Amino acid sequence: MTQHTTESLPPMPPDDTSLGMIDFMKTVYVGDRGIKSILINSWDNEIAITITCISRMNGRPAPLFEEDPYQKYDLIDGSLVFKGVDISTVKMPLMLPNDFIDDIQVEQLEPVQGQSPRFKVTISANHCTYTGDVHEAPMAFEATSVSLVAQKKPALPSVDFVTCSAQDLRDALRSAIKVAMLPPMSFVHIGIFMSLLVDALVAKRDMGHLALNKENIQHYSNLTHFMTLSQDASLSPDIKTPMGLYLSTLPGWDANAKCQSEKTLEYHGFAQMHLARGLKAI
Repeated sequence: MTQHTTESLPPMPPDDTSLGMIDFMKTVYVGDRGIKSILINSWDNEIAITITCISRMNGRPAPLFEEDPYQKYDLIDGSLVFKGVDISTVKMPLMLPNDFIDDIQVEQLEPVQGQSPRFKVTISANHCTYTGDVHEAPMAFEATSVSLVAQKKPALPSVDFVTCSAQDLRDALRSAIKVAMLPPMSFVHIGIFMSLLVDALVAKRDMGHLALNKENIQHYSNLTHFMTLSQDASLSPDIKTPMGLYLSTLPGWDANAKCQSEKTLEYHGFAQMHLARGLKAI
């Protein structure tokens, strides 16, 4: 399969192509991705929507497209920037979108002589409260064109596992995990698990019981090993009690079971997977 860089992807069709925005949006996938921010620039008539990940199908015309129809690239924390926005048409929900996107619909409006083609953009998204309740939060507006904009990533901090504090390691992992495609509540769940594991392993390192490194962090992130760690007699109740509380919140958790349910393993495995990604990045 031919590899493509972002530069080799087809550009946005010119403004004088009446279906430019519609054709462009057909090459963009954002379903089940999270909205991180919405910037309305009323001076320049633009709306920039930053999304956890934007996948772009290679939109070259047939027959070349048929050679590799699934070739795409992922733009992490990228933005869809809509231009020529009629600010008077912007409809925003009371609760701003901050969670998954369900769909983005684009339809062409009746042409007006002497004006660029205009399109109605309807975004079906959701708002997640701090208690985990999810509400529909649709928004709509009119615009003339759209483009993709990449966001520069800050350099991730390096970690000295021999001397770092628990706070230093937590901060480094949080920074690394934040680049993942995570809605707010998922990040909270992963952050709690990560903090509990780091506190326990740093304490064990300081007692001289183990070497703190990526391999041991990955080892103890496994649910069975995490359970064993939560009952370690050398750890203080201040560390073990929250670990036990975390386990009790896992769906389907049974403290007396020899083997946990598939639902429990799947829920914890989601956090374990993203922790592994964070470890790779630091």
